[in-house]
Amino acid sequence: MDLHQIKRLYHTLKHLKFTQVYHQIKYRLVKPKRVATPWDGAFAQVDLADFPKKQKSLSNSDGVWSFSFLNLEQSFSYDSIDWSFGNYGMLWTYNLNYFDWLHQPDISKEDGLETLSQFYSNPAEKNPIILHPYPTSLRIINTAKFISKWNITEEWLYYELVSDLKFLSSRLEYHLLANHLLENAFALYIGGLITNQGEFIQKGKKLLVRELKEQVLNDGMHYERSPMYHIIILERLLDALNFAKANGDDLESTLKSYAERMTGLAMHWENLDRIPMMQDSAYDIALTVPEILKYSKSLLGDDYPSKSNDLKHSGYRKMNSGSLRVFANAGSIGPVYQPAHAHSDELSFELFYSGTPIIVDTGISTYEKNDIRFKERSSISHNCVSLSYQNLSDVWAGFRVGKRAIVESKSAPDFILATCKSNSILISRNFQVVSGGLLVEDNIENNTGLPALGCLHLHPDIDFEMLDSNNFKVSELMISISADSSDVWIEDYTYCKGYNNRVPSKKLVYSLKNHAKIEFRKA
Repeated sequence: MDLHQIKRLYHTLKHLKFTQVYHQIKYRLVKPKRVATPWDGAFAQVDLADFPKKQKSLSNSDGVWSFSFLNLEQSFSYDSIDWSFGNYGMLWTYNLNYFDWLHQPDISKEDGLETLSQFYSNPAEKNPIILHPYPTSLRIINTAKFISKWNITEEWLYYELVSDLKFLSSRLEYHLLANHLLENAFALYIGGLITNQGEFIQKGKKLLVRELKEQVLNDGMHYERSPMYHIIILERLLDALNFAKANGDDLESTLKSYAERMTGLAMHWENLDRIPMMQDSAYDIALTVPEILKYSKSLLGDDYPSKSNDLKHSGYRKMNSGSLRVFANAGSIGPVYQPAHAHSDELSFELFYSGTPIIVDTGISTYEKNDIRFKERSSISHNCVSLSYQNLSDVWAGFRVGKRAIVESKSAPDFILATCKSNSILISRNFQVVSGGLLVEDNIENNTGLPALGCLHLHPDIDFEMLDSNNFKVSELMISISADSSDVWIEDYTYCKGYNNRVPSKKLVYSLKNHAKIEFRKA
């Protein structure tokens, strides 16, 4: 191991909490175990408010089950589903174990029960994924909602669900924390309510109260700072609120207060064609913003927020100029002890015109630990300024971050000023509302001798025309770029329209010594 690797490990590991290290060691030494055992009890009869449907992922015909996740499809014969099928990567396998299809529009009670029966007839030796706490958590929640919808009473399913809860309770993801541990807490609480098992209800409550306080920032953003995960966690929070209301549980008021806060944050993305693709965000994974807000409104009623929250603690900023709307990343990587879904995208931004994305982050198309994943997390795939395509923060190994850039910012309705200190350079970016448009100014203190480069990634579906070396017509906008090096050029890049779905597009690249100015105006 060379000195660079030692330094990288130091900057990666120094932020970990003691419980992460302790449980990493413990879970390596103590192997997971799940035993399906008869339990006393029966499913609660829970009358839930309507919850959103899931996109279709399962179809069956002529004795064949076909599963489609992440834009990849696989078929199995009716009685031999390979629940640990791994040819498409672990995330696809996890999706196969989530059981989201229990809530697709055309699923029948019989087909749902048949897939659950086939799943639980496979011991852990045949399906080791059943011993993974994260997919177990999502399966518990999906199954609980399915049970409520159809008034399921099957005794065998009761035994299996309580066995899942018992296993999960002994294998909570303290080695990872963040959204994994929060999903564990939701599963214990919801699973405990549907099975009338007080042990899991109380343990889930205690964990939820603690983790929601830790993970929901004061402006409502989930602290991993991914818009996609924010929507996912908000849906889970609303599911928990749905169960709490139906059961008259005393956690209802706590869940409602966090749901209001997270909803107020999501309202920033109303009237957009899609969420901002910042951090780990992808198409067709979370509910759409209209879907999540409709679900929230049905549960919050009169407590539904009247307007969006003020952005502050999340590190994101929003600014409007006529039909232009900019979302800027003016914050540092967080949480420091679990940056698995963070990117090296300091001071990046997305620009929308009348809700349509124009200047975009590339999004993500894979969770595999490969060159594609590395590139999609890198500064080169964001609208950043960096030295010769070097990363501002040291993203590596799929989900790791070494040394992190430090970002500070201040803002008002008509400007956002953010600075980023990365290694030996200091970058500042100033967004300003100007008459008829938006001005972005970049300044860099650079004593390295390496060229600084800035990127503007264009959405692949918009019209693009180069007028001269510094002026471009993009959709209904004019983009003018002037830099002290005067070099501006066009490069190809690959935009992510979902997992395993990458399409060609163009980006504008400009070099600067110390200063550059970008102006956006209506054409």
